[in-house]
Amino acid sequence: DKFVSYHGLVVQYNQTNKNKEFYDYFEIDAKVNLLNYSAGTSGSRSFKIDKHGNPDDSKYDLGRDGAFKDYKVIIGKFVFEEFANDDFDRMPGAELHKKGFKWFLTNDENEFIDRLDDYDIAWVISAASRSDLQCGLFTSKIVDFHKRGKGLFLFGDNEPYFFHANLIIKE
Repeated sequence: DKFVSYHGLVVQYNQTNKNKEFYDYFEIDAKVNLLNYSAGTSGSRSFKIDKHGNPDDSKYDLGRDGAFKDYKVIIGKFVFEEFANDDFDRMPGAELHKKGFKWFLTNDENEFIDRLDDYDIAWVISAASRSDLQCGLFTSKIVDFHKRGKGLFLFGDNEPYFFHANLIIKE
């Protein structure tokens, strides 16, 4: 048996009945069924895999293609050294679009907090440092956003790129 969290609820399901109870539970949500029926059932290896060893078919992704069309994501990509905005558009941005998310990317902290309230989910991709940032305003706006039940995803990958994530966590 497995336990899965969905909108704050913990649901138990098991593999022996092909997740039927689990997916029947989610069908109750009339708004949209967000999950793929095949998610988590890739143990048979009767499918193509990509160069990273993952199933090469989105039906094995947890979320269905197009299912998240009602969700908006704002992405603060404050690290400049690691990857360009064009790279983001081609890779993670394309996957977000495929799943249905409407998303907006900015490299500017002030624009990020000015637009934050118009979004359901915020991603903060941390930089190494920032000398001209109004830290108190930045962190308080993000913490307030999260306290209102909005989604928050903090990226603090590879030293020293965790400046923004640390600011928010300390708040």
